[in-house]
Amino acid sequence: TSVAKGDLAVVYNTANGRLVYAIYADVGPAGKLGEGSVALAQELGHNPYGPAGRVTVGISSASIYYVVFPG
Repeated sequence: TSVAKGDLAVVYNTANGRLVYAIYADVGPAGKLGEGSVALAQELGHNPYGPAGRVTVGISSASIYYVVFPG
C-alpha cells in the first residue's frame, strides 16, 4: 500500500529531539515528498521566518526523519 494525502505521519528532529505528529498532505514532485507546513516547522523547534517576516528559511533535511503510515 502506498501513502496518500490524509495519512498519519510522525516527524522527528534529531537536532533537538522534538517529535511531532502530522497529516501527510503535500505531494510532489514525482518520487519526492513535498514540504512541511510553517506550523510543523515551529513545532519541531525551527523559526521559519526570515528578517522581513516572510517564510524563507527551511529546516535541514539532514536533521529530520519521518514515517508516514499508509491508510
